[in-house]
Amino acid sequence: MDAAAGSGGIDASGGSAGAGAVGGASGSPPDDGGPGGIGGEAGAGGAAGQGATGGTGGTTFEKCDDGVDNDGDGNPDCADDECQALRYQCTPPVPEEWVGYFRVHVSANGDPVPAAVACPAGSMPERYFSGKAGPAACGACTCGDLQGAQCAAPGIACEESSNCANAQPRADLTDFGCHNLSGSSVSCLLTGNNPVADFGTCDPSPVEPDFPNKLPFTDLVDTCYFDSASTATGCGGENICVPPGSGEYSGSLCVMQADDQAVCPPQWDAKAPIRLYKEEDVSDGRGCEPCTCTSDQTSLQCVGGSYKVWDMDNCNDCVAFCKDETTVSSTSCKDLSDWADSNSISIKVNSRPQPQNGKCNAGGGKATGYVETAKGVTFCCLSI
Repeated sequence: MDAAAGSGGIDASGGSAGAGAVGGASGSPPDDGGPGGIGGEAGAGGAAGQGATGGTGGTTFEKCDDGVDNDGDGNPDCADDECQALRYQCTPPVPEEWVGYFRVHVSANGDPVPAAVACPAGSMPERYFSGKAGPAACGACTCGDLQGAQCAAPGIACEESSNCANAQPRADLTDFGCHNLSGSSVSCLLTGNNPVADFGTCDPSPVEPDFPNKLPFTDLVDTCYFDSASTATGCGGENICVPPGSGEYSGSLCVMQADDQAVCPPQWDAKAPIRLYKEEDVSDGRGCEPCTCTSDQTSLQCVGGSYKVWDMDNCNDCVAFCKDETTVSSTSCKDLSDWADSNSISIKVNSRPQPQNGKCNAGGGKATGYVETAKGVTFCCLSI
């Protein structure tokens, strides 16, 4: 029988060698027995098969969210170092009575309030506020110059002698009216005891203080919800393989509950609970007391002043044979005997003391009220 041809290979290896020819059958044996048939020659080896055309190669990269070990290294999804490098993360499941997951973006509050950045999926985030502001930082109150301060008549003491040796205060002379003095020998001096008639006023500045920390919260917290359901694997126990955030929402992963919570659920307690508030849940009652100014009654001094003395009674001007008017204007004794030589002499306040060193003490400007919150939500987050 002819040798069978070798078969061509299906891949790039050579074809198998052809099978050898089957040897001829031996003749009918004679009495002495004839020789056996000659074995056929081995068939020629088959020609090498043409290499098979290569198909499209299988993936060598891990897809991190399909639950399949794509690259065949025994580590699917979150267990694969390629996915870990892309920040896929094994995360505790959403606790009972909590909602999740959320990606958050924290930014500084401002005036005007900055616009929110869209979530990675294109929807707009839910906006909350955090970092409740403290009391109003009211500006300092100041006072302008003292106005309207006035001194009463200067204190004066007189006696019927020429040297004021036993001069006694004469309050009756301080009413700004004319008074006749008695005696032919008279002396007077200012006592220096000058009372204040009016301590005056000062204008406060500002009248209504302002405060710079008007924003009721320091931070804006924009939150993007995404479903916790996932086909990704590679995490032990009940943990879920969660994809990373992106853009502005690449930071913390959070869960939320509408009630006020003092502590976070187990495995979500990397940070203390964060209380967040909606704009409509906030009432800002902060303000500043009006500024006031009160005259300082210890600093105002009344200095000077004087009395006019006439040679005539009833403060009449001198016509003839009399001395011109004189004044008592110091704490040194003034001998007025020459004006009383005819037993006629009168006296009257000539000028008030002048107020000096007057000032006002500023008051008011204290912070009032506070930021009140009606309700809010609690976020507990894992830092990534």
